[in-house]
Formats: sequence, C-alpha cells, structure tokens
Amino acid sequence: IEEDIKDAGIKADIKKMQFTINGFKIGDDAPEASLVKADGSAYKLSDNKGKPYVLVFYASWNPYIAEGTVPVLKEVVNFYKSKMNFVFVNLDDTKDQFTKTSNAMLKGIQGTNVYAEGGLNSDIAKKYGVYGFKLPNFIVVDKNGKVASRSFVNLGDADLITVLDKQTGLSAPKVAPQQQMMPQMNMDPSAQPAAPVQEAPQQPTQTK
Repeated sequence: IEEDIKDAGIKADIKKMQFTINGFKIGDDAPEASLVKADGSAYKLSDNKGKPYVLVFYASWNPYIAEGTVPVLKEVVNFYKSKMNFVFVNLDDTKDQFTKTSNAMLKGIQGTNVYAEGGLNSDIAKKYGVYGFKLPNFIVVDKNGKVASRSFVNLGDADLITVLDKQTGLSAPKVAPQQQMMPQMNMDPSAQPAAPVQEAPQQPTQTK
C-alpha cells in the first residue's frame, strides 16, 4: 500500500478497512479508552494489568446477544473467572440504555460493566474496530496488556477457547465451534430426529 498508492486519503481508507477485517496484530498494546461504570466513575482497562481479561462488546438492539450469546457467556465466565477478568463494554446510544441492558441482560454474570459514550461512534469502538455487524465481539488481552487474540464474533469458536485456555492455564471441555448458534445448547445434533422421508406420489394407473 505504501508504495503502490500515493493518495493519502485512499491509503488511509484502505488501512482502516484492513484493520476492520483483520484487527490488531497479536502482541500489540491494547489501547486505553474512555469508559464509565454505572455509577459514573471512570474505568481504565489498564486496571486489569497483571491478569488476562476478555473484552465483550455488545448492544441491546442486537436481540441475538440475549438469546444466543448470554447462555454460553455464563458458562464461559463461570469456568474461567478464577483466572481472568471479563469486561462487558456496552455500545448502546445512551447511558440510560446501558444501565437497563446491563442490569437485565448480564445479571448474575461476574465481570465489570462499563459504558462507551457514543456507542458505535465511541472512542473504544473506533480503536478496536468494532462495528454493528461485528457484534457481539470478543477480544482477549493478556496479563501484560497485550492483545492476545483476533476479534471473535462467536463465543463457541474453538480458536477462542484455545486462547482462553492458554491465558488461564485451564482446559475447557471441547464444544462444537458453532455451539453458540445452536438453539438448544445441550442437545446432541446426532440425536435429533431425522426429517420424515416423503414418498414420491404414485402415478395414476392408466386404463386402456
């Protein structure tokens, strides 16, 4: 890009597009961002230094998060919470929406709930390349504040579980990569009843 494209504006747009698709490089410093808790106090991602953590980006207007992500999120948090932190970053339009959503959607899940002023136009959304089509979004940061994973949109992704295991020293039970997408979490797909086989309609007998 540096050599082939001379126009600075086009070059910047292409780099932005590349970052949106690829995200950070593993080992990059996880950038600080402006975040607030429900009580209005400021929150710094660097407060987690010394312990790995997962950034969980979400918004109330995506109904799939409550239906498909939260049940799996509870299991993931319960399994890893002794070895890592979870930071739930709300990208709703207003702080009032954040308060209602976090209290309802994430009730009982251990972690830190924070709001990003401006939602998808917030400081952290821009720095981490988070857009509406990439929600929910999960990024792992190691104990030294370095990016430890690419961004994931599926919490059941086997690659994400591998990163979580590596960062915590734990070993999670293996799950299907698309388990987050399954409507019934504990159902064995092979045990589901097969669709009934429809017989081909018989042709009427012709009489001579």
